[in-house]
Amino acid sequence: MKNISLFLLLIVMFFTATAQKSGIEYRTWTERDFPVHFLQFIDNDDCMVSMPYRNHGEAMMGRKTQFELKYSNNADTITFFIKDEKDAEIPIIKRLVKGKYVIKDKNNISDLNSGTVYFNRKKVPSFDRFTVYIVNGKVFRQKNAKQDYYGLVKRTYIQRPRFRKEIEKLDPENCDIRILDGKEAFGKYGFIGANGVIEIVSH
Repeated sequence: MKNISLFLLLIVMFFTATAQKSGIEYRTWTERDFPVHFLQFIDNDDCMVSMPYRNHGEAMMGRKTQFELKYSNNADTITFFIKDEKDAEIPIIKRLVKGKYVIKDKNNISDLNSGTVYFNRKKVPSFDRFTVYIVNGKVFRQKNAKQDYYGLVKRTYIQRPRFRKEIEKLDPENCDIRILDGKEAFGKYGFIGANGVIEIVSH
């Protein structure tokens, strides 16, 4: 009886772990060397990497935007495999295949080789539309200008009152400004820094 109960428990755990990944769209922090891309697990064997067009020029060039991969999950360690050899030289695909990804929880997958972290896209649903400023330790989000598909600005937004008030208190001669992105910003600020931050510190 105990063996049957243990067997049923293992089955439940297996399907729960699978359900945590399936249907969730993962992404990583913004990177200079890689375009924004999304990783989604389709079933127990297949996954999809999507790289949306960033502008009209890329759409006109007609580059490939979706890449199918195979994967295996052994003791919460994911290994990816090439499905189409034509994709083998795509930098993002190459990194995924070379990586050793560990499932931290249903929202995080971490590569032990590169340190890259993929996280549930819904954890930071709006960061693509905002620039994050850290002013003397205080976090401010300023809405980005709205652009059309050609990269032309359609609409700009005024500074938020709290942010403007904090900026007006600064002495330009006595403050340091740093732009953090990628792994550095995420490591320091977590999900807030996933799309990079502008850090302003008074002397």
